[in-house]
Amino acid sequence: MLGNARVRLENLSYKLQSSDRTTLVIVFLGLMLDNLLLTVVVPILPDYLYELEHSSTASGNLQEQLSIDEPDDYSEYIESTSTTQRTFIAADLLNENSRIGLLFSSKAFVQLFVNPCVGIISGRLGYSIPSFVGLVIIFFSSVVFAIGSSYGALFFARCIQGFGSSALVISGMGLISSRYPEEVDRSKNMGVALSGIAAGVLIGYPFGSIIYDAAGKALPFALIAICIALLGVIQYLGLPPQANHETIHHSTSSKTLLKDPYILAVVVTICVSTSAMAILEPCLPLWLLETMQPEQWQLGTAFVPDSIGYFIGSSFFGVFALRVGRWKCAIVAMIVLGLSAICIPFATHIYHLILPHFGLGIGIGVVDASFMPLLAYLVDLRHDALYGSVFAICQIAVCLAYSLGPLLGGLIANSAGFPFLMRMVGVTNILLSPVCLYLRHIPVDVENQALIHRRSIQSSTSGTNAKPSNGYDVGH
Repeated sequence: MLGNARVRLENLSYKLQSSDRTTLVIVFLGLMLDNLLLTVVVPILPDYLYELEHSSTASGNLQEQLSIDEPDDYSEYIESTSTTQRTFIAADLLNENSRIGLLFSSKAFVQLFVNPCVGIISGRLGYSIPSFVGLVIIFFSSVVFAIGSSYGALFFARCIQGFGSSALVISGMGLISSRYPEEVDRSKNMGVALSGIAAGVLIGYPFGSIIYDAAGKALPFALIAICIALLGVIQYLGLPPQANHETIHHSTSSKTLLKDPYILAVVVTICVSTSAMAILEPCLPLWLLETMQPEQWQLGTAFVPDSIGYFIGSSFFGVFALRVGRWKCAIVAMIVLGLSAICIPFATHIYHLILPHFGLGIGIGVVDASFMPLLAYLVDLRHDALYGSVFAICQIAVCLAYSLGPLLGGLIANSAGFPFLMRMVGVTNILLSPVCLYLRHIPVDVENQALIHRRSIQSSTSGTNAKPSNGYDVGH
């Protein structure tokens, strides 16, 4: 019986390793589960920590504390409410928001320091080992989230998720780049992989809210841990964690890559476009509460159009951008993103946010779908074809946006107002969009391009590459 089971596992492993789609599915699911864990905490931890902190003095959780039975004459109720009591509640919630903000931002700060290390490791060992280790780490993080019952434990879980996220994203993009050397396939499949981010975000908010309300804190994280464990088994069989000795040779240093003006232009564009969402996420809910007094469920669904837009942009515009011109698509996307950000403060009802939020999401998605594959191709064209370092640089830029964006956005919103903040974000994206013009024509190392051409011929996929020349037009 054991022998039969072993034979079946070996057959399954062989089929998985032989499939062209195994790598794509593993990367997609890994990014989806990582972002599911990233967002599922948003509706859970503020309420849980508030209830934990006030368990001895409060009779209910945060939602119950904030749910007030209003009398018929609301003005009399407001006048009769103690100013001192309202001030105490506001200060208490402000302190709670500060603790939650620190907990949420800790992951991005950890990734800032871990990303360069993951880039170096993936350059020496290949991508399968960091990818598998990343899954193990986020599994451990989800378990700690499930059993943790103190702020310190939850803070630790969030921090270690940063280690796992760095490994998953950098190695995942490296796996796609190396698995699909031909540009059309690479653009298509990297876009599909990136859509896993949107899928995780889209599922995370309602999944966390519904399961937490029905069964408490532990179950959502336990279910995520089970899914991660299953994916770990699939990856162990289909993409075994082993060093790729073919990649162990000298590679281009991060310092050299940062000196490449074309890589720098791509990274800056991704950072600026991402910062729009990073700034909006913590500032929008407070502005909505001040101006529209929406229902609780409306606050939770305010960012759904962003996720849908990002999913569409990242999934379906990779190949389109390659054919039309990546720099052209990126310029249009940044202008759409900027105009959408400018339009947000004009909303007078929460439903008015649907279109600008969708524009924001699709703009960021198109920029990512256009420029993430371009980063890999720039390394192919101008440097050694090892992708860990360049994607580490890209992730550092994204983490800078998510760590510094909310901080600067909060300061500007407090001093100049939310409408001014969003106009500034929109104008910044529009003014920086011409940076993409710099990527119209990229000087090429002819020897590197010949190697790319040979790899493309050897690839089992069909398609055409750029003809060897002294330059490369990213618009084809």
